[in-house]
Amino acid sequence: MDYDDSQETLLQISRRYNQPIASLLLNIQKEGHSKRQKLSTGFLKHLQCFRFESPGSNLLLREWISAFDNSNYVALSYTWQPSNYEDQDSHGFDIQNRARDAEFESPVRDSVFERIASYMTFHGVELLWIDRHSIKQRSDRESKLEKKRALECMDWVYKQSDHPVALLGRPLASGRELELLKMILMDELEYGDFNEALELLYSITNDSWWQRAWTFQENYKGGRNMTLLIPNPEGYEAPEEVSVILKNIPGEVCVNSVVFSSRLTEFCGKVRSTLSPGGEINHMIDSILSSTGRYNLLLEESQTMSPTVIAAVEKRGVANVWDRLPIIGNCCSYPVRMDSEKLRDRGHSLSLSMLTMCLLNGEILNNALSNERVSLNLTISSYLKARTFKKISSPEEVKSLTFNKGCRFVHARLNESGVSTRGHLWKLGRTIHTGRFSSRRPWVQKQGHGLSPVQRQCLTQLCQELRESANSRTLAKCITMYLKGDANGKVDFQFGENYMQMMMIEVAEAIAAGKKLRLGRLRDSRESMAVFIWDGHRTGDFVFTSSRAKKDDHEDFISNDVDNHVSVEVNGEPGVDQDFENPPLLYVNRWALGICFFVGCERVMVTFPWPQELAETLV
Repeated sequence: MDYDDSQETLLQISRRYNQPIASLLLNIQKEGHSKRQKLSTGFLKHLQCFRFESPGSNLLLREWISAFDNSNYVALSYTWQPSNYEDQDSHGFDIQNRARDAEFESPVRDSVFERIASYMTFHGVELLWIDRHSIKQRSDRESKLEKKRALECMDWVYKQSDHPVALLGRPLASGRELELLKMILMDELEYGDFNEALELLYSITNDSWWQRAWTFQENYKGGRNMTLLIPNPEGYEAPEEVSVILKNIPGEVCVNSVVFSSRLTEFCGKVRSTLSPGGEINHMIDSILSSTGRYNLLLEESQTMSPTVIAAVEKRGVANVWDRLPIIGNCCSYPVRMDSEKLRDRGHSLSLSMLTMCLLNGEILNNALSNERVSLNLTISSYLKARTFKKISSPEEVKSLTFNKGCRFVHARLNESGVSTRGHLWKLGRTIHTGRFSSRRPWVQKQGHGLSPVQRQCLTQLCQELRESANSRTLAKCITMYLKGDANGKVDFQFGENYMQMMMIEVAEAIAAGKKLRLGRLRDSRESMAVFIWDGHRTGDFVFTSSRAKKDDHEDFISNDVDNHVSVEVNGEPGVDQDFENPPLLYVNRWALGICFFVGCERVMVTFPWPQELAETLV
């Protein structure tokens, strides 16, 4: 069914189906779990683009390019339905058919072609990709199948393009509005102009382009290349001194989407901290941030972006509500997807299908025993914001939200007890007090390729300490071998963003700061093969780790994947022996960064039990 239950609470959904949420999730996994996604590159290798026959021409000629070989094309983002500000006239432009032997009138608004033609002429870009004509829209079986394949990888059209461009609808109405926009982007706004500027931004970001799910994906995947075109019909000119941020082209003002988002987020934060916002001002700020808030400025470093992305897609309009599943999957880089058509036809909940997809892609729920029960009187996006694990600790040298995106369980599956995954379970042992290490660092022979001299000295000190005990000498040997490889530029254990190097740096910096470390051994071994940075206030006895390198893209398919890495302190079931049952039932506690060596050691299956509220039978 196409019923949209995104505004229903989990309690309402559970009562509608008369089953606990966990049981409903298991049914969705059974009936709608698709294989790991492998997107065919055929659509991108034969990308249908258009060029205007000549400057000022109303005829667009069709040609095919490979988006992997040629990224010099405009990927156009616009709404199919006109905003309240746009002229609805159409059929003024002709499109060459696929056989290239005839033309037909385009149903796309004339203003869309006129605006993008002006941009392309100004920037010297000749090729245009536009979904209405670059993807088959007919309803026959073959066209529908081709359209499905195209929609699955449409985000890559924007990701590959050097010129993703969005057409906003709300025009600048006066020179004063342009002046306000300039001052916001340059951080030059005076206190007395805050209210007027806020009203302008509220109006701009309430335009229909900001309210659609597909355009959200296009903006998200266009990334730092995405350009926003704001209509400027009266030709008000931005001053020369802001030309780096705000550019003039005929009839438009251009601004980079990331810059626009960042400046608006900073401005809204300044308004909140400076004024005493009332209900109306708070409403405008919330609306602006909901439309264009910059996540790295809004979220804590210990959070993941996925719940916020899901909330953003959930609130936006889309013709087919089940399209939200692939949009969320694309934006969150989920390799495991759901069979939307089968789930819809069998009457499953869309909201719970989203939650199932999140869990199958390894998103971590905070099931800690110390947690209070989370109410089911929440929508799925609100529940995820409340229940998702928020204690991730990212390495200092990487962007936290980028790192956190990969903090997901490996090969996750749902069962009656909870979420199962595979990895290594480390029993924590001896504490090393690095504050007692000698202040005289050992001499190291060579400059490292990934580690600084001081970092190499600190790790050498650690190795000296580890050699003092028989059950940690192999760990010392492994770290020493890593240091030799670093000196020679030939380091083992690399994958993706080189997680091992990150952890070596983190442990070295912890030693330099005099922090405590704790050794870890696998359950069935007496030898310590891991060392974790340890907070003196922690009481945990085990750490669970798992990692998986992302699937590389292939000539014939795209994996749409990220590197996974989990390293979390865990507790066991109360009253159960600390060596745990098989498979162990684990409860998350805190993140625990550290160095682990487990080559040749089999991964164990563990289960993270459902949070209490998901497994409850409701009356």
